[in-house]
Amino acid sequence: MHFLALVPESLTPLFISSGLGRDLALAALKRGDKVIATGRARSIQKLEDLKREGADTLELDVTSSLEILHEVAKKAVAIHGRIDVLVNNAGYILVGAIEENTYVQSYNFLV
Repeated sequence: MHFLALVPESLTPLFISSGLGRDLALAALKRGDKVIATGRARSIQKLEDLKREGADTLELDVTSSLEILHEVAKKAVAIHGRIDVLVNNAGYILVGAIEENTYVQSYNFLV
């Protein structure tokens, strides 16, 4: 099975240093699945241990343009010929009721 785990950096590096995406990628590697782990340019080095475990890595910023996202997707497919499972655990959390946050915080959350 081919497995693409998107492990992008969130507001904190939680998803890269630990978290569901990383754990899922490690479990898939231990099962013998092929994993392509992704990260932003400034945090791609945090995927080195996954690479040592057998994962391929690609640079990806989920806020990139659709054209760039398509290019990265094509690179990912080219690595193993196909992708069977895609995990996207990019996230953003806005703590508190929406009316308790500033307009800018609420707008940035929705966009």
